[in-house]
Amino acid sequence: MPRQKSPLEQAKDAALRFLSPRARTCREVEKKLRDKGFGEETILEALAVLGNLKYLDDRAFAADWVECRSGNRFIGPLRLRKELEAKGVDEEIRNEAVDEYFRRSDEKGLALKAAERRLKIYKDVSGEKLKRRLFGYLQRKGFSTESALSALRKVLGE
Repeated sequence: MPRQKSPLEQAKDAALRFLSPRARTCREVEKKLRDKGFGEETILEALAVLGNLKYLDDRAFAADWVECRSGNRFIGPLRLRKELEAKGVDEEIRNEAVDEYFRRSDEKGLALKAAERRLKIYKDVSGEKLKRRLFGYLQRKGFSTESALSALRKVLGE
């Protein structure tokens, strides 16, 4: 007869199943375990064990998230910070990850690429309406006003 697993072992197994498709933040795993009905002490122990084994690392998660989201989708620093906040990443860690990425990357260059890509969609729009739409798009993508205006000037040849 198989031995009964302890609550800690059950919590670790549940967390590892949750982590298997992709990396997650500590807060996401904590919420998942809480939703599954594990006690607070068991959750904290499981998080500590998984953290020591390097299965949970919010710094690495934040750096990977920023790299993937910004590089592939031309997303600016403001939106990246909001996304990491929604994932439960601590403010210091999310600021560190975003700042580090944009020390190596050019925010204005990313905004320009995003504007150039979007301009193809707005081929039937011109004048002030085009400027408003592009500017709004860049703001929603999380670029600063300065970067959005710089990209607009370049992409519209002003």
